[in-house]
Amino acid sequence: MASFTLTETSSLRAPTDVDARPGRHGGDAAPGVVIAERADVAICSVLARRGAADRLAAAVQSAFACELPLTPRYAGNGTVAFAWAGPGQWLALGERMTGPASAQQLRAALGDAASVIDQSHGRTLIRVGGPRAREALAKGVLIDLHPAAFGPGSTASTVISHTGVHFWQVDAAPTYELSVASSFALSFLQWLTGAADEFGVAYRASG
Repeated sequence: MASFTLTETSSLRAPTDVDARPGRHGGDAAPGVVIAERADVAICSVLARRGAADRLAAAVQSAFACELPLTPRYAGNGTVAFAWAGPGQWLALGERMTGPASAQQLRAALGDAASVIDQSHGRTLIRVGGPRAREALAKGVLIDLHPAAFGPGSTASTVISHTGVHFWQVDAAPTYELSVASSFALSFLQWLTGAADEFGVAYRASG
């Protein structure tokens, strides 16, 4: 019987004929947009159980010293972050963790106040930063990204280039993180590098 080994592969690994390869694209000066895959972050869905919203918020505060957002916001403590995904729903992000380890940590901390589902292999997290990042994303984002309307800590679920995206603004630089279904991640990256091309773009793949 033939044996085989499964190897974890980035959903953003592009064929050689696709213009979404790591490196420098477009522009003549320093890149105005920097794109990087965040393969070192675990992604889990957290869903509050019926009647347990208050207990869940208290558990998050106790375990992570972090306020659970109850509106379209993003909040974290540098190790664990929560992005509001709808009433009673969040994406939990664990820095430098695997999906199973993050899910286990969350279940232990939240108990029966929430259901936790590891989404790490189904979602790809892309970080977009640089002085022209807002302008590049504005070519496809259907909401107002002006700092007065969408600033650090803001989050939204929307459609960008026909792809469902849950994203949030990390800081005022500006830097954004975008969570995309892994099956659409490469085609989304192609759109993103094309949108950023006029500003000069540097794409850094995961290790």
